[in-house]
Amino acid sequence: MAYPIRRVMTWFIHFDEKILGPYATEKVLKDLQNGDLSYSAYIWSKGQVEWIPISEWEDNLEAMVAPQERPNQLWKLKSKKSMKDGMTFDEVIATLQQLKTFQFVSVSPNDEEDWVPVYSSYTFMEALKMSRRNFLRAPLMGLAKVTKEGSRFSYVVKTATVGQGGLGVYGLGPNFEPGTQVQVKVESEDLNASLSLVGTIVYNTDKGFVGIRFSDLSAEATSIILDYCRRFKENDGQFNEEEKEESKKKVS
Repeated sequence: MAYPIRRVMTWFIHFDEKILGPYATEKVLKDLQNGDLSYSAYIWSKGQVEWIPISEWEDNLEAMVAPQERPNQLWKLKSKKSMKDGMTFDEVIATLQQLKTFQFVSVSPNDEEDWVPVYSSYTFMEALKMSRRNFLRAPLMGLAKVTKEGSRFSYVVKTATVGQGGLGVYGLGPNFEPGTQVQVKVESEDLNASLSLVGTIVYNTDKGFVGIRFSDLSAEATSIILDYCRRFKENDGQFNEEEKEESKKKVS
């Protein structure tokens, strides 16, 4: 989990192939208590790298809604080779800006051992201006078949997010290093068609979250991705089967 995110949050629910929300934290908790929301559902809010089981969300809720910034908060930063503590937020950002890659680099509040990969931290990614706000982006429940360029072997993993700039997946092994060229096929009930893509691994965190930057994105793939992201944003995630069918007609 990225630590911290922010105190006031709204949530989307993915259940029975539908996306519902946004809901306030209090409503989600009340629906769980009343049995109106199944524990087999998944939940997402801005700042998360993927949809997570709602039971995991409930267990980690206190940390997830912590304030984004604490007065006089000090941090510690570690990589494979070193660890430095007693750093201000600005000092951490200045150090990170000097690095060529953030792979295997994690941060934690100075008085805790809550280590989070930089790439998984909403707070630090925003400060580093790496959240790609120039691209529409949305969480995506689905599967991605990932194949290294020139390899006969493929890996099927969960999708986390998708946007015009790239795809986030969860579960690829450490042998997919930054710079690796890959071919990807994405299948999701929430997309109006499957996607066949080519891209490059840009990061692979120690918690298994992998970012893939697209290259040579076709006009059809761009249309499918933007349609999904816009429907998610404009309808607060609540697009129905009629909207999906209408989108399929536009693409075809």
